[in-house]
Amino acid sequence: MLEWAVLAGKELSTEVYVSSESSEIHDICSQKGWKFLRRPTELASDFATDYDYLSYHLESDLNLEQKDNLVLMRPTSPLRTRTALKKLGNLLKSKKHNFTSIRSVVTAENTPYKMWYKHNDYLTKLPLENPDRIVEPFNSPRQKLPKVFWQTGTYDVYKIGSIVEGRLSGEKILGFEADHPEVDIDSIDDLSYATKLYEDLKQIWI
Repeated sequence: MLEWAVLAGKELSTEVYVSSESSEIHDICSQKGWKFLRRPTELASDFATDYDYLSYHLESDLNLEQKDNLVLMRPTSPLRTRTALKKLGNLLKSKKHNFTSIRSVVTAENTPYKMWYKHNDYLTKLPLENPDRIVEPFNSPRQKLPKVFWQTGTYDVYKIGSIVEGRLSGEKILGFEADHPEVDIDSIDDLSYATKLYEDLKQIWI
């Protein structure tokens, strides 16, 4: 999965780095000839954020300008296609959008407009924006509700300037739809599912 992430990064840039606190990963990078950034152990914990370690590397290891883009390829989201990477590359080169970040998304299977939480024993609807002023959206046909997206971890782009200012994503976030299945691997079952997709679907995977 790590190798796939590196190969995906090389589709977009000649400057590809692996960030890890692991000596084992360091040794793999040395064998493969990949550029390695040593991450402090405290920035590799379950509660460390992307902002924590990216801002650390920007301050300690990388010499980038504020207008530059930083593309994050997570090894745990390994299914990527050259078609999607080319589409993302064209988006990065385009001057059409003044974005602060790009986040990969898929259409959400369930709409939050029909979700509830309990307050004082009663159901309370989520405080969501209702741009079309739909009366009781929870009783409306799904087709009439705003289209919502679920964020994935497959293709993420951040502006260096936003990170320097203390915010990872900023205010102008573009949604990127890769048009292929995306899997975030957190378990053996996820790995089995990703393997099945890789083998069964006729995609030009990276």
